[in-house]
Amino acid sequence: MRQSRPLRDGDSAYFGQLNCGKRSIAFDLKRPSAVARMRRLTAVSDVVVENFRPGVMQRPGLDYQALYAANPRLVYCPISGYGQTGPGADRPSCAPIIQAASGLDPGNARNR
Repeated sequence: MRQSRPLRDGDSAYFGQLNCGKRSIAFDLKRPSAVARMRRLTAVSDVVVENFRPGVMQRPGLDYQALYAANPRLVYCPISGYGQTGPGADRPSCAPIIQAASGLDPGNARNR
């Protein structure tokens, strides 16, 4: 999504609009060095918010139980599109997909 058109000065205008005002770090969780860096960061963090499908964070050892062991104060928020359990839990999603599935249209004045 970071490269989605339209681009403005080489950056995705769409990505910028969805993430305006946010600070973020992107990790390639298939790289052991990135997993180690994330563990160090979460050891001194207050909150982790992730929106992967259930089980994705468990594979590299970054699930709640693993991170809680290093930081018992940590608030861990998994916000997968279709929930952590149930028939759709393994379905990938993102905000526009969930909005479409729910019938919400943020651009439609009738929904305001």
